[in-house]
Amino acid sequence: MHTTVFHSADLPRTERPDRFDGPDPDSGSGSGAGSGSESGAGARAGLSQPTARALDLGPVNIVELTCSPSLVRRAPALIRQADPELCSVVFPRRGALVVTQAGREALLGERDLTLYDSSRPFGVRTAGRGTVTLVRGQMPRALLPLSAHHTDRLLGTRLPGREGVGALLTRFLSDLAAGQPSGRRTGFRRRTSDAWPGP
Repeated sequence: MHTTVFHSADLPRTERPDRFDGPDPDSGSGSGAGSGSESGAGARAGLSQPTARALDLGPVNIVELTCSPSLVRRAPALIRQADPELCSVVFPRRGALVVTQAGREALLGERDLTLYDSSRPFGVRTAGRGTVTLVRGQMPRALLPLSAHHTDRLLGTRLPGREGVGALLTRFLSDLAAGQPSGRRTGFRRRTSDAWPGP
């Protein structure tokens, strides 16, 4: 198990755009981030002092991220360049997100969740002007206990995260991202030398 904490304020201002790339850090999906207009292949723009916590559990990566208004887009050109075949679940802990994929758009309030797939174009953006705190869990698609048909039906669809299985999942991921496995807080090792180079 490997954990990382990243504060952009720890880095020189000129390094921040390269070390952090929007609301999907370390995704390996080759997406681009920005705060203004976007090109077809994704664009970079500096974001104001984002903070991220990441937890690696073998092939599974969990990130808790607090960021200013921003947008991540994964365009077809980037998919053609490289596809790590990852599936992600994302939900906001504070604020709201909009996730688009497979011709669908999910507006997520706190604890609502959705899935997105690195093999298809997608967009993830914050909603509103304030900062947003989100949690994203990511794993190889091959590890999902669902068929491709069932997974495809869930992409870009808002799912409830306040009750039932959704509540268990969002609570579990939130606790792990916050360093509280099994309800016990564990310390994060602070590292900025290898903070994320971007998705």
